[in-house]
Amino acid sequence: FTLYSSFLFFLILIDNKDDFKKNKVSTDKNITILIPAHNEENNIKRSIDSCLEQDYPKDKLKIIVINDGSTDSTKEICEEYQSKGLIKLISKKQSGKVPSCNFALKNYVDTELFCVLDADTYFEKDALRRIVPHFDNKKVGAVLSSIKVENAKGIIEKIQDVEYYTAVFLRKINSYYNGNVTTHGATVFRTSAVKEVGYFDENNLVEDMEICLNLIDHNYKVESNAKAFSYTVSPKTFKSLFKQRVFRWYTGFFENILKYKHLIFNSKHPGLGFVTIPFSLMWVGIVSVLALTQGVSIAKGTFYNFKTLSEINFDFLFYIRNSFSGIRLGLVDIITIMTFATLFITLFITYKLVKAKKTRFVKSTIVYIILFTLTQSIFWIASIFNFMINLLFRREKTPWKSQS
Repeated sequence: FTLYSSFLFFLILIDNKDDFKKNKVSTDKNITILIPAHNEENNIKRSIDSCLEQDYPKDKLKIIVINDGSTDSTKEICEEYQSKGLIKLISKKQSGKVPSCNFALKNYVDTELFCVLDADTYFEKDALRRIVPHFDNKKVGAVLSSIKVENAKGIIEKIQDVEYYTAVFLRKINSYYNGNVTTHGATVFRTSAVKEVGYFDENNLVEDMEICLNLIDHNYKVESNAKAFSYTVSPKTFKSLFKQRVFRWYTGFFENILKYKHLIFNSKHPGLGFVTIPFSLMWVGIVSVLALTQGVSIAKGTFYNFKTLSEINFDFLFYIRNSFSGIRLGLVDIITIMTFATLFITLFITYKLVKAKKTRFVKSTIVYIILFTLTQSIFWIASIFNFMINLLFRREKTPWKSQS
């Protein structure tokens, strides 16, 4: 994986397609930006402002906010923009993010392109200018911006900060062989393509992953632009991060892999079938096995260490001197070291690719490496159990899915 990633990174440097045609604006393409919002009074203004400030022809840009039954001041804030003729506001009874997007898409979108922008997410001013030229290729059905965490401060946010950076790098690599598996909450779509594949799946835990796989299944390309940046609000506590990853993202991953299992080892879609999906499943397996194995090893080691220390009256210096002389690395230890080495190289490559502040990136990376295996392992193992429970008992899904 490390050699593979490194090779493709240098290919990106030579080919320089991540920001191709960056100075060109496809002024013949009209865009509608859909912003679904439920109780987003703290974020909606910034999201709308980032759309209005886009370095893109204003007569080619339309902004629609779908107020999905908000009970806070979201509606009032949006009405101020609408009164100035800056946006269109649609207020409706709460039904959820995906039904809201489909409703607007079916009834109000008549442009060649549209964007789904989560209300807690916002664009840099040149994002659309960089993304739109991708659609000169009629086979492109969607293009992702490079989404990053806004102002990461706490430990939980710093973990996600680096994780989002690596995703920028990996999604750019996946674009070369059409192997992306998701379209996050700051993605531009070809309107006719989404309508052709049947709109967004309203019964899916991760509709942005489902639409991505659906588009590729219908022979469209899903690309990513590494220089078109957007920012999102991320979970700030372990509890909220756990709920987001386990009950939606990772459980939804398994749900969609099951739905699109025909893509695995499918020669018509080699990027997904032979690279992204198999590697993703293999990664989940490795992380889970490592966590369980190392967890058992740590528990056993703690027990025997305590027993040994008690026998020598807790003479720590004597114990440490003798312990280090007999260290032997097992297969699991070697795999663990290789995993972290791969992670380190990927993070270094990522830093060179994305626009990151050095000091912040280094601090976040240290936290990420220390906690990455533990948190990811917990999330994936828990999501496997949650997926099986959902599959067996067919549990109801919540009407409004977290936009993050």
